[in-house]
Amino acid sequence: MDHNFQHLRENFMGMELYSIFGKRTRASSFWAEIVTHAMESEKLQQAVKNFVNKITDKIGDALK
Repeated sequence: MDHNFQHLRENFMGMELYSIFGKRTRASSFWAEIVTHAMESEKLQQAVKNFVNKITDKIGDALK
């Protein structure tokens, strides 16, 4: 279970961006630029990581 949460924490950003923008980035350079800028933003990445950590901690506590 801990391994699954760790995997989610490490890969959430990529999975989320792919699920939101995945097919659109191939069709439009506008969406590709947005995704590229989002991936380059360290503050945005850190905010998403913090959010995921809080959510996974709450889910973990609820499952205990």
